[in-house]
Amino acid sequence: MFSHSLNLFHYSSLIYIMDYLFPSILFLLTFLLIIIISLIMKASSKANHDKASITSNVSLTPKLPPGPMKLPLIGNLHNLISSSLPHHRLRDLAKQYGPLMHLQLGEVPHIVVSSPEIAKEMMKTHDLNFFERPFLLIAGKYYGIDIIFAHYGDYWRQMRKICAEQLLSPRRVQSFRSIREEEVFDLIQYVHSKEGESFNLSEKISTLTYNITARAVFGKKCKEQRAFISAVEEVLKIAAGFSVTEAFPSQKWLHWISRSGPNLEKKIKLMETILDSIVNEHKNDREQENVNHYTKKTKGFLDVLLDLQGSDELTIPLEPLNITAIILDMFIGGSETSSVVVEWTMLELLKNPTSMEKAQAEVRQVFEKNNNVDETKLHELKFLKMVIKEIMRLHPPGPFLIPRESKESCVMNGYYIPAKTKVLVHTWAIGRDPKYWSEAEKFYPERFIDSSIDFKGNNFELIPFGAGRRICPGISFALANIELHLAQLLFHFDWKLPNGITHENLDMTEVFGMTVRRKGDLFVIPIPRNNPLFHALFHIPNNNLFSSLLPLTLFHYSSLIYIMDYLFPSILFLLTLLLIIIPLIMKTSSSKTNHDKAIVTSNVSSTPKLPPGPMKLPLIGNLHNLIGSSLPHRRLRDLAKQYGPLMHLQLGEVPHIVVSSPEIAKEMMKTHDVNFSERPFLLIAGKYYGIDIVFAHYGDYWRQIRKICLEQFLSPRRVQSFRTIREEEVFDFIQYVHSKEGESFNLSVKIFSLTYSITARAAFGKKCKDQRAFISTVEEVLKIAAGFSVTEAFPSQKWLHWISRSGHNMEKKVKIIEATLDNIVNEHKKDSKQENINHLTENNKCLLDVLLDLQGSNELTIPLEPLNITAIILWAMLELLKNPTSMAKAQAEVRQVFGKNNNVDETKLHELKFIKMVIKEIMRLHPPGPLLIPRESKESCVMNGYYIPAKTKVLVNAWAIGRDPKYWREAEKFYPERFINSSIDFKGNNFELIPFGAGRRICPGISFAIADIEFPLAQLLYHFDWKLPNGITHENLDMTEVFGMTVRRKGDLFVIPIPRNNPLVL
Repeated sequence: MFSHSLNLFHYSSLIYIMDYLFPSILFLLTFLLIIIISLIMKASSKANHDKASITSNVSLTPKLPPGPMKLPLIGNLHNLISSSLPHHRLRDLAKQYGPLMHLQLGEVPHIVVSSPEIAKEMMKTHDLNFFERPFLLIAGKYYGIDIIFAHYGDYWRQMRKICAEQLLSPRRVQSFRSIREEEVFDLIQYVHSKEGESFNLSEKISTLTYNITARAVFGKKCKEQRAFISAVEEVLKIAAGFSVTEAFPSQKWLHWISRSGPNLEKKIKLMETILDSIVNEHKNDREQENVNHYTKKTKGFLDVLLDLQGSDELTIPLEPLNITAIILDMFIGGSETSSVVVEWTMLELLKNPTSMEKAQAEVRQVFEKNNNVDETKLHELKFLKMVIKEIMRLHPPGPFLIPRESKESCVMNGYYIPAKTKVLVHTWAIGRDPKYWSEAEKFYPERFIDSSIDFKGNNFELIPFGAGRRICPGISFALANIELHLAQLLFHFDWKLPNGITHENLDMTEVFGMTVRRKGDLFVIPIPRNNPLFHALFHIPNNNLFSSLLPLTLFHYSSLIYIMDYLFPSILFLLTLLLIIIPLIMKTSSSKTNHDKAIVTSNVSSTPKLPPGPMKLPLIGNLHNLIGSSLPHRRLRDLAKQYGPLMHLQLGEVPHIVVSSPEIAKEMMKTHDVNFSERPFLLIAGKYYGIDIVFAHYGDYWRQIRKICLEQFLSPRRVQSFRTIREEEVFDFIQYVHSKEGESFNLSVKIFSLTYSITARAAFGKKCKDQRAFISTVEEVLKIAAGFSVTEAFPSQKWLHWISRSGHNMEKKVKIIEATLDNIVNEHKKDSKQENINHLTENNKCLLDVLLDLQGSNELTIPLEPLNITAIILWAMLELLKNPTSMAKAQAEVRQVFGKNNNVDETKLHELKFIKMVIKEIMRLHPPGPLLIPRESKESCVMNGYYIPAKTKVLVNAWAIGRDPKYWREAEKFYPERFINSSIDFKGNNFELIPFGAGRRICPGISFAIADIEFPLAQLLYHFDWKLPNGITHENLDMTEVFGMTVRRKGDLFVIPIPRNNPLVL
């Protein structure tokens, strides 16, 4: 398992040379230089070559294994150029030249082993001679000092013993049981939340396996875990590419002009930096907690290695570099393999419904009494184990074992194998050889009934983990992850394929990389079983409530809509509700007299009455009126049609008014702007309530902060200074999209990542090691903020804060954000001192520099724009895909404006008139925050003839205003042309279009947001045409919304890019 996630055979992309590498100027230059040098060398060595030929004719040495004809200089590289994948191509060549085949790839001789007999001869008879690993680019400075690339000798024997007895022993693997069960529980909970909805199973399985490995390695979740995982993934992507230096190792200079070498070194340095930080943090924790209190059950791999480093048990001491190398081996090897096997298993079971039913029946029978899956009875899942064996046969994660190298010359299968020959064992071909497997291409787990064949190195017809001394030491670790994941998924859910895909037409096309995966992620629809314990476990309140963000529209009541369906089955929620009702009933009787007096007073008073609204119930007010729709903004629009554009609601203890017309919005945000400039307290504000930007109280402090925002923080000049950041990040994004030519990919995820990266670099001035961890924690805080906060509906019941999960979870995550942000700020201060901050000009200062210059608090909240920007770009792409005429018009415009440049930059974005209209139309139909950030009345006032008491929360339904047929013709239609010759914009002057608000509290980051929206959108439209996958047409493209921190489409957007014929894109 650890060996095969590092299946670093770097010749896979040779197949794509004709399509991708030859158009590259760098590759052509590199290849030309190779040819020139080689021709010079060839002339000088001709005499020696002739002598060698004569000698070989009279020699008794057996000849080399057969193979295809070689060309001068490149050897057999041309034989790999094919439309087939590398393992398919080598299988085809082996059919022609035999199971022991010789290839010359550049300067390096290779043999390819494609039969069990020869694999056995090599890994058993000649195991010691083929024990060495050749140098590979990814090994770098760790070559020989880790486990995977260790040279045969005392150090390797010592490390093998540590693996077998301590790191990966059955006892150690069993000690990680709680980690596996906790992480898989979280996965099952997430999958259940996607009931009846398509989601990306590939992505979730990959995240799961990485998280389990990280916790096993580090012993706990650590704040930089996400950043480290991200760095590992990037290293694996680069390692899967073609390395010209490995094909021509004598040409050392190639390393410096090839992109793969420097890129890989850069990513490995980043990985090392993050790992050093984690190790140092771990050492500090051990010192503080006293290492003697650790038990073997709680130790991770890192603890074991640190213990060994400080002991006298080792013959060869472990240096810090050894520990780093071993941790990287464990981490890289412990994740990729398991996720690939689980994914292929789910694919084959979906492709073969009879096997799916059989596997589900078995796991449900074994665990039915438990009503849940644990590891105690996994050994009883006989059919599931056969399924896993069959997957290892058909889809070994590494189709070639990690290359070996012959130490000395030898004779194998009657052929001469020179020293220093690289050996590729073709496990994929061996597993599909019809000589050893009946119906070899068929998925048929039953073939293993009454069969003793396993994959532990004894049966050479099934060797996905290798064999001999170099067999993967982590088999038990891998199987524990694979079996539990699959058993849980099969026990709790039935499965459907989305978009009309059937098991007959499910695409099983492979794509070659570090592992062989399916081309395109696997999307599935889960259907939970009717299991009462399951529902009790997973229907705990964590439901979406009103929380619109612009930039932080944090109104927390949307999940009340789900009360009848989800909250009442929860014991925790019932208990909470009961605890609310009891004290409120006690208060009711004591306040009855005052209540009666208030009624009498109201009858004779001349004060205008409250705005109209639906009838209120005791205690809960109008909470029940929100039940019936999963989209709060639509439900409030429907209620406003019945009760008017100024409506009163009592949500728990808290009075609210909902504004749903431009006239009343104008009266509130213009006439009464000062009175409604306060923000109510919301859970997410916490201790920052009143001291940040979003929640600052109206007064001198707010005016000062507002001035800083407008003049320094988010001024047009400052936004323009971030142009290079935007262009660099968008360039990387476009390169990624181009790599997905003709293939479906998740545009939603990539846009989300892009906008967060731009904002983080604008905030911190550069990519920093804690950036990914910071972004990840912010995302978690926003998820919690979208949940139900009972304390905000009943603020007088202070004790509710201490028994509700949301408050504690929020505080915990905010503390992590603070710690991470402190690290970033301290790192920034150190860098500034070292580089001399005086060299910074106004044009290259980041937002953090501005705050530090102003001696502002390190705790100031930076506006969280990315979520809004992501939503707007995605809705723009969705509406254009839904409306091909508008798409064609937008593409024609951007291509006409930037046609001469062959690329998009920001200099001419102002000329994109139609795209600006498209963005306005998206802001009208799909404002990212359909309800503006709540305001609160400071004093009582009269508005539109109705009395508004002090301390009333105000919700402006920008979504309803943007779709009001009174102000918009064909209001539900996407029609950007409505803005031709129209002066309407979204800058707060036209109250029929207020996605960013208006008045004093208008969002100060409009220019920042628009810059981040226009530029990526223009790039996407310029460089690519677009198709929808799986037979989806523009007519049946699903535009269903889902409510959260922003209103997004239900389900991520998957698209197929078709690059334009533009050399700059390549």
